[in-house]
Amino acid sequence: MKKNMKVAALAVLSILGLAGCSNNRTQNDGKLNIAMLTDAGSITDGSYNQTTWDAITAYKNENADKVGNVQYFQPAKAETSGYEDAIAQAAKNGFNTIICPGFYFSTAFDNVAENYPDINFIGLDFDTEKQHPNVATISYKENESGVLAGYAAVIDGYTKLGFFGGAAQPAPIRYGLGYVYGAYYAAKELGLNDFSIDPKYYEYCGQYMADSKFTTLADGWYTNGLEVIFTAAGGAGDSVIAASDASKNRMIIGVDTDESTKKDSVITSATKGLKTAVFRECNKIYENKFEAGHYDLGIADDCCDVVLGETARFKNKENTVAKTKAFMEKLKKGEVIVPSYSVEDTTLADFKKALTTLGYDASDALCNAIKGTK
Repeated sequence: MKKNMKVAALAVLSILGLAGCSNNRTQNDGKLNIAMLTDAGSITDGSYNQTTWDAITAYKNENADKVGNVQYFQPAKAETSGYEDAIAQAAKNGFNTIICPGFYFSTAFDNVAENYPDINFIGLDFDTEKQHPNVATISYKENESGVLAGYAAVIDGYTKLGFFGGAAQPAPIRYGLGYVYGAYYAAKELGLNDFSIDPKYYEYCGQYMADSKFTTLADGWYTNGLEVIFTAAGGAGDSVIAASDASKNRMIIGVDTDESTKKDSVITSATKGLKTAVFRECNKIYENKFEAGHYDLGIADDCCDVVLGETARFKNKENTVAKTKAFMEKLKKGEVIVPSYSVEDTTLADFKKALTTLGYDASDALCNAIKGTK
């Protein structure tokens, strides 16, 4: 786990008596009252919102002595003012812990968190620009989930791979970058010297809502011979899944959570530990050990993974699972370093170097596709 320098700054504030999130649990029978706000999607999106809500309800079910009420709020407007209004409503209703998934909440946290010093805010999948003594935000090393998915796909015999992302923002970009590197790493192991990922089949759609035009796009990709599409696009990914068909070798890699129930064409999913993060932060709050700041969680924190269990549908499952697990151990031990992405990394220098080391060409076209600038 990597802890952001903001934590150190906030520790100084704490010494001055300005930090330390308030704890108004004494006003609520000592229990956490947890509100969740949905982002642009719905609570039943089968992805980020639903997974976060499932984690919150699981926490309540497993910790009845710690939790009073839990409730989700769907903002009337999917924009900053709507998120701020929903926060105000949750505060008015007596919730002392507010959990928000998705980068859309970043500005809202910066704008209003200081207005609610008695509320702990937990942000999933984003950071804030400002420092707040009552805000903890968490990002994930999606490149570590993506690398496992790409590796497993190629080890399982798939060589014609595509990627479909939502907006060209850090989380989807990291997923895709890791996916590409993992695919090339496996190709190197298998001696596939001519392996390549065609930038033509690497797209960001700019949204996270379903649209039939994405089904049409994916259908075209499959018709052209693509075997697997990794969908890192929330609800928009469902439109791509609609074009998949296991009987025709039109396969899917899901994202964020195990998406195997959506269709039998989902061979695996690149996942991140929303439940782990929710449990961790809620326990900290309950135990009066809340730490403001930003946390970056990955494989070492059991927060980045790929589905390898019963719901995985690999063609050569025993071999693919065994080799992917061995590869994961190399990652945990630091024997394989996965290139990552930050908004400052405009050239993908680490990725280019890593791919070149494997003996493959990191073309400008591929790098631009990964960044969403092609």
